[in-house]
Amino acid sequence: MFVGEIHSFLEVIFYMPFFLGFMPTLFGVHPVIVLSIAIAGITSGNLLHINEKVVSGKYGILEKVIQTPSYHRVHHTQNIRYMDTNYNSSTVLWDWLLDTLQPLRPDEKVRYGITRDVKTDSFFDVQFGSFILLFKDVWKAPGFMNKLKYLFKPPGWSHTGNHTGLVSELKTQLISKG
Repeated sequence: MFVGEIHSFLEVIFYMPFFLGFMPTLFGVHPVIVLSIAIAGITSGNLLHINEKVVSGKYGILEKVIQTPSYHRVHHTQNIRYMDTNYNSSTVLWDWLLDTLQPLRPDEKVRYGITRDVKTDSFFDVQFGSFILLFKDVWKAPGFMNKLKYLFKPPGWSHTGNHTGLVSELKTQLISKG
């Protein structure tokens, strides 16, 4: 339940003040409305991240309309089948329309986390490790276009053509295995 309190400190410094404070107020939204939306969003986020031991079942007909903890769990896994799925945080409409909706499968154990090794005892690696790796890739890439591609292509893309861990390739391998 404490996920709202342990999000990346970068979110607290940049995202929250900008999108839940400065920008709406700049466009004339009353601060009480901004605060109400922020509280609703944080509450919703905490409910989505509730432990599966607390809420293990499904929400019945609501599963067809709203993002639920079981759908959101999929979003945080490193299972190949679940990568790049369930992006929405309120409804499942856009995931359904864009074919990124993936229900949790009872026959597949969920493995939470990201796909790189993380030094969990290092605040620096947890908060900045992926950014550092991306920066190194961008720095080494020859030419401006390749540098841009590292920023916009999927994780695992390489200017050398030696792609490692591209989700589309991994999912194709998973399907071919049966």
